[in-house]
Amino acid sequence: MGGWMSYAYLSSCVINIVTSQIIIIIIIIIIVIIIIIIIIIIIIIIIIIIIIIIIIIIIIIIIIIIIIIITMTMTIVDDYDYNDDIDDNDDINVVDIDNNKINNSNNNNR
Repeated sequence: MGGWMSYAYLSSCVINIVTSQIIIIIIIIIIVIIIIIIIIIIIIIIIIIIIIIIIIIIIIIIIIIIIIIITMTMTIVDDYDYNDDIDDNDDINVVDIDNNKINNSNNNNR
């Protein structure tokens, strides 16, 4: 009887040791899985932030290019109209002055 009791005691100790090791291994595996999941989530968040920053930079560059194109075309059109008006006015003034001189000289001669 004593042999059976000691065997039962030893086997229960072995079972306890094995189960405690299994529980420790399971806990370690769960901790490792949680750490891996956290790292994956952090990487995904960083990738999303980088994509958002790239999209914002692209939008800003497109807006700047559109503004530059609009201002260039406006200044070209403005310069053209403005210069054209000035040239016309200068021509008219020159002609007017010449006509006035001619008229004055004609009046003086009469």
